[in-house]
Amino acid sequence: MNNYDAIARGQAASSYLASLGAMLAGLALLATGILIAYFATNASTKYAAAFLTAVGSITGGYISKTFLSVQERATKQLSYYFQQPLIQSYVLMAERLTQNLDKEEQNHAIKSIIGGMVNLLRVSPLEASSKDSMPKSKAASDAKVKNGRRKQ
Repeated sequence: MNNYDAIARGQAASSYLASLGAMLAGLALLATGILIAYFATNASTKYAAAFLTAVGSITGGYISKTFLSVQERATKQLSYYFQQPLIQSYVLMAERLTQNLDKEEQNHAIKSIIGGMVNLLRVSPLEASSKDSMPKSKAASDAKVKNGRRKQ
């Protein structure tokens, strides 16, 4: 668990630092292009500098967005990973509570617990880390599956 945590945090940090570097490089390119366009005496130099500045800024923005999305995805996966012990504790508590029921109620409760666990397994790690993707109940989950909103 500690190894996964270190890897995920390292990926998130390196993606953030790379996006920060790309943003700073894009800002430096933009400032340089503006200065060249402002102080250049030849019109063609001004247009070339403006064009290259625009292309460089767009490219830098795209690279920054890509790194930030990788960082966000790593954070979501890490969040999903750390939710698992909590979910496991809920399942164990539910199992312990079923021990106090009579046999018929116990069988029904165990079926409900297993159904809830199956619903959790249907959700991908990236979907599970978003707030509105966890199924509220079996009926809500089945309705999403019937409507084609959830991939299996």
